[in-house]
Amino acid sequence: MQTRTTISVIITNYNYERYIGSAIDSVIAQTRPADEIIVIDDGSTDRSRERIEAYGDKVRAIFQPNQGIKVISNTGYRISNGSVVLYLDADDRLYPTALELVEQAYRPGVAKVQYDLDVVDEFGNPAGRRFCNFSTHMNEESTARSFARTATYVWPVTSGNAYAREFLSRVMPLTPPESHDGVLNTIAPLYGPEISVEAAKMGAGRISLISLAASASESRNSISCDSTQPRWAQSCPTTISWTTSWYLPTIA
Repeated sequence: MQTRTTISVIITNYNYERYIGSAIDSVIAQTRPADEIIVIDDGSTDRSRERIEAYGDKVRAIFQPNQGIKVISNTGYRISNGSVVLYLDADDRLYPTALELVEQAYRPGVAKVQYDLDVVDEFGNPAGRRFCNFSTHMNEESTARSFARTATYVWPVTSGNAYAREFLSRVMPLTPPESHDGVLNTIAPLYGPEISVEAAKMGAGRISLISLAASASESRNSISCDSTQPRWAQSCPTTISWTTSWYLPTIA
């Protein structure tokens, strides 16, 4: 008997009183309710705490001294329980069917489900483009081929990913140079397939060149391939070195 998929949404916030309510509301409004909504405030000095506390027991609120995104990302994973974990930046939001589509796409053994985000400006107005703007020909096989050939593939920023707990449990906690998404997305193919939800825009993100550059500047790392890795990862060289980049290769 297959165990029911449970979904945790972890909203990370620092001084985003302007946006945090919209992020929380977008999760509460899901057609497939989240099994838990965790909001972690990283020592905000604005009115974020007041905004978060207004939701009462609809969310699990954690308030901690400022320690940075790396620490609160690890904290969120540690206290969450879902078999699928989404990190949602406080200035982003999910569209109403996002979790429903994640659950439909997910299956045991998958490392993550990823999806497009509409790019919006600071006022929430659409910029007329999406990120990553996945190709309709992109699937788990083409992603695996890209990873085997280049040690990367097309992946979105933090709010565009739903990670399997089975994957996270093998690599967390992490202490990357910048944020978790660059490392998690880069190594995910070593732990299972990546499912790209092609036709759906499942959220909106305020994606600036500064935030893209931060994700792209993860330090050079090495990974080793061995017989214990999944079949799609065993074709990579003995050691792969990479620098995560948002100038990503075209998927054939």
